[in-house]
Parts: sequence; C-alpha cells; structure tokens
Amino acid sequence: MRIGLLQPILRSYTPQAGLPIAVVFPQKRYLSAKVRTFVEFMTELTTTLK
Repeated sequence: MRIGLLQPILRSYTPQAGLPIAVVFPQKRYLSAKVRTFVEFMTELTTTLK
C-alpha cells in the first residue's frame, strides 16, 4: 500500500473476533506459493483475532 500498488477497501470495516472465515482452495498435491502463502497468512490472522 505504501508504494500505491494495493488500495485499501472497506476502510470502515473492523473485523470481529469469532467471525467465521473460510478459505476455499483446490486440494492439489502441490499448491502454488501464492496460494500457500495466502492460506498461511489467513491462518495467522484468524488466530490473532481469537
């Protein structure tokens, strides 16, 4: 966001603890690095919100 490539959306939205979030991705033997990184990011994010 600092260099302008990403733009924030839903600025007024505040995530709430306990809000169910699902990440759906294809079950392949080898996930792409982008998908694996995103799933790991979401896992860490949801554990910090608990």
